[in-house]
Amino acid sequence: MAEGRSPWIARLRKTELRGEDVFHAPLIPRGLPNQLAWTTHYVCCCDGLAYDPVAGLPVPLEAYSLEVFGQRIPMEVFVSTAELPAYFVDEKIK
Repeated sequence: MAEGRSPWIARLRKTELRGEDVFHAPLIPRGLPNQLAWTTHYVCCCDGLAYDPVAGLPVPLEAYSLEVFGQRIPMEVFVSTAELPAYFVDEKIK
């Protein structure tokens, strides 16, 4: 943001309905020990790239989930560019 760019935070979740319940499938990153898994993963995005230490270097958004998790997982906006400054302030208070 200090450089005039427009970062935002994406959330990845893979859910499926199982009867009346929602199942949150584990997200297991490729190339890391198999005991690591999340049901939700957050990543900083900017200028068409995802910046995630798990990936090692910036990855184009359209290839991100396939490269990191080995499957296509929708990325949704968790914190928009406009909400980001307030989000950081709120997180520092907690």
